[in-house]
Amino acid sequence: MATRKKVSILELLDYIEQLSEDSEMKKSLTEDKLIRIKRYLEELKYIENIIKNLKKDIKENGEIEIYKNGSQETRRTNPALTTYLDTIKTYNQLFRQVTEVLRNTEIDVQKNW
Repeated sequence: MATRKKVSILELLDYIEQLSEDSEMKKSLTEDKLIRIKRYLEELKYIENIIKNLKKDIKENGEIEIYKNGSQETRRTNPALTTYLDTIKTYNQLFRQVTEVLRNTEIDVQKNW
């Protein structure tokens, strides 16, 4: 198999569009596959924005916070950290779906972080 081209997930569509029409790669990507890739990429971009905001919250407020309920105080995990970890899992699942669509192609998709 030929050397696989490393492409950032955010640059994937641009890379596919620049391929010549007669390339095997472009021919192997049916309209259905392209639609799926576009939908996955839209979600991945949205999730990356959420991750960025959650990281900012965690950096500003820490992983552990003091929770006050009336006169009681207790330490707890920052809810942003829990959401961040769940969001990372969702991102990875979508990323795997993109790589599955591109399986057996010349593209090696790379995460942005």
